[in-house]
Amino acid sequence: MQSLIKYKSYVLSKIMPLAKGVKHLFAINLFLSVVIIIADFIVPLFYKEFIEQTIILGRIETLVPILSGYVLIHFGVIGIQYIKNHFNNRIRNTVTFRAKLKMWQNLFKWSFLEYEKINIGDTKMHIEDDVQVLLNFSSYYTIEYLIKFATMVISVGILFVMEWRLALFSIICIPLTSGIDAILSKREKALNNEQRENDKEMNTWLHNSLQSWREVKALNLQNHQRVVFISHIKKYALYYAKWINYWTLRALIIPQIRNEFMMKFGLYFLGGMLVMKGKMTIGSLLVFATYFEMLSKAILNVSAIDADLRGKRPYVDRLLQKLDEEYPEEAQEELKSISSIEVQNLSYHYPKQEDVIRNMNLVIRQGERVAIVGKSGCGKTTLLKLLVGMLEPSEGKILFSGVDLKDIKLSALHRQIGFIMQDNHLYNMSIRDNLLLVNPEATDRELEEACRKACILDYIMQLPEGFNTVIGESGCKLSGGQKQRIVLARAFLRDVDVYIFDEATSALDQYNEKIINDVIDNISKDKIVIIVAHREASIQMCDRVIKLDK
Repeated sequence: MQSLIKYKSYVLSKIMPLAKGVKHLFAINLFLSVVIIIADFIVPLFYKEFIEQTIILGRIETLVPILSGYVLIHFGVIGIQYIKNHFNNRIRNTVTFRAKLKMWQNLFKWSFLEYEKINIGDTKMHIEDDVQVLLNFSSYYTIEYLIKFATMVISVGILFVMEWRLALFSIICIPLTSGIDAILSKREKALNNEQRENDKEMNTWLHNSLQSWREVKALNLQNHQRVVFISHIKKYALYYAKWINYWTLRALIIPQIRNEFMMKFGLYFLGGMLVMKGKMTIGSLLVFATYFEMLSKAILNVSAIDADLRGKRPYVDRLLQKLDEEYPEEAQEELKSISSIEVQNLSYHYPKQEDVIRNMNLVIRQGERVAIVGKSGCGKTTLLKLLVGMLEPSEGKILFSGVDLKDIKLSALHRQIGFIMQDNHLYNMSIRDNLLLVNPEATDRELEEACRKACILDYIMQLPEGFNTVIGESGCKLSGGQKQRIVLARAFLRDVDVYIFDEATSALDQYNEKIINDVIDNISKDKIVIIVAHREASIQMCDRVIKLDK
């Protein structure tokens, strides 16, 4: 128990920064919970007075004050519970928002190499599922635990004061059942770890399976995917079959044996004997039974909270690790425009590999159009990733308008660069919304002008819904050439200084390739254009060609 208390304190210290502005609500909730406890301990005294004064002694005049006091406390507790729940929801919503926001922001601070290793299922579970577990520390694992523990201690004290023999019998079985709870919760923890791995794998597989539905149908992989899906479901079924057994024992059977059979039977049997001998009154026995019921529920809740925390602890640990991850501070130099790009003694190698680029020097000035060619694997795409800050040079440096890339704020750099890749991503929303992502303030006229430059305006205007046409996941309702022209229009809408094309026409037919090349050729002559391509048509429009060799 001591280790769990330390752990709760540790987790609370981690989430307190997320509760800035609502920290005082923790204290208010604790105070309101104490008031509710006091009310809970007062209510049984009304039962005692009602039985002994009103019923047994027949003093009808006591009915009104007893009933009034009971009703007043009852509705007072309801009001306090409402206020407490309101404050608790404010805490939970605040912490949820900030935890998820921090997780989301951290995603975009990763290095490019980390993105290549990302597990979609695991990341989704960190943001959604693990954050929900963390929220329990705002109330369930902390305030509620303290209240239930205090209720348990106070109840034991009152029971011993009222009748020590009954109290002694009532608490005999507590250590035994608590020990069994601890054993079962450890096994639940191991099961939860196994299931989380299965959930992670299934979420990742499901995402990839749905995203590649065309390939699944084209390659006739439906049966294979069905087998994989069934295997994940079987793993979950096996997990649930084991987990439900442990949960049933811990949450239903053991409490039933302890509370209903051992404790209550002993309580009423021994209590009845004491009443018959005149050592207790019926009212006192009823009050004792009520306090004992409070003790039983408190014991059950404390045990359940501890067991639940042991089972969920791996999730919390992983989430805290993610929240604690530190990233290098981003450079703050703003870049208003790009008039030149200079590469000085640039070298780069991927981890545990030889140099892909070695001692490269290059200067590209405003208005130049440069083609980068070379065999597959010679470093063409790597060079582009270095230019846009996705990778950091192993040696050397890259200058934009004379400013070192390391000193430039990446968001400022990316505002000046239009990067058109072979496979670009479009979102499952309208053409208008996809374009407005890069310039939310753009007018309809600016949208039309950007699309006209990209030779896609006529096609859009022929659609029944025009710019409001929803294009499907990853633009699946568009052809490859249409997608590339939408991406080009998006770049034109930002009016960037540098256009980078990475094999932008390699997957297109000759007709669409010619359209894209015409669009590129018509880009304003004061812009820098960098083209990675194999085809002669893409290279001919360039001022010079840079050939990379391994």
